[in-house]
Amino acid sequence: QKGAVIPLQFHQSEQITYITKGSVKVLSQGKEFIVKAGGVLVIPPNVPHEFYALEDTIDIDFFAPEREDWLHAPK
Repeated sequence: QKGAVIPLQFHQSEQITYITKGSVKVLSQGKEFIVKAGGVLVIPPNVPHEFYALEDTIDIDFFAPEREDWLHAPK
């Protein structure tokens, strides 16, 4: 939802984020990226990043290799 924040994080997996609706601001390594619907952002492994939803947004995230921390997270 607009205004949502994904706090500063990093992980061992490469992340590919595809924004299908809306837009986000991504802060990483002192740079700011605005990614709008139809845009793709690639975040290398172990690179700190944070997301801010500028609009109601739908994104699809791909991780390679798969995120072990999510596979074994409590449900």
